[in-house]
Amino acid sequence: MGNEAVCYCSALSGTITLPGTMRKVPEGAFYYCSAIEGLVLSEGIEEIDNDAFERCSAIRTISFPYTLTTMDYDAFAYCKSLETVNLPEGLTSLGTYAFYDCDSLRAFTFPDAITSVPDHVLAGCDNLESVVLAPQTTTIGSNAFRDCPKLTSVNFDLATLTKIENDAFNNTGFTSVLLPDQVVVNSGCFANCNN
Repeated sequence: MGNEAVCYCSALSGTITLPGTMRKVPEGAFYYCSAIEGLVLSEGIEEIDNDAFERCSAIRTISFPYTLTTMDYDAFAYCKSLETVNLPEGLTSLGTYAFYDCDSLRAFTFPDAITSVPDHVLAGCDNLESVVLAPQTTTIGSNAFRDCPKLTSVNFDLATLTKIENDAFNNTGFTSVLLPDQVVVNSGCFANCNN
């Protein structure tokens, strides 16, 4: 399968299963396939390239393989019906904007190997309420959770956490935040938290 192989294919619907022999889901392969509701990625798939499932707005469920190690930027951005994400522990690389504007997500847990939260990774997720960071997290990227107005729960109490970048939690739902002493908070991190 090549880049943008079936993009804009609105007739592609239901649940699709990709074989493990594929190894890599190409760039933009299913971009804007707005009727896909479920996705099964078989064992053997190792990488999801950028924009692979961006704007697949009907996807509710995804089954990720344990073999997945890399998810590039915008992989599932604007998947507005996506309700749950269970990433495999073998995932070692997560791109910026990977789950941007996924409005139906309520909770998200980072795999242990993702110790630096990417920029904009979950920004604009209107119903996101809780996030579990990996135990060895060191940095939270800029705008990582910006415009997640219901977000009120993040496990900040990590000995390894040292930096929260610009606007990481701008316009979130926090009423109070207790950070470890060693954490450097950059500009706008908790701006517009009006609760």
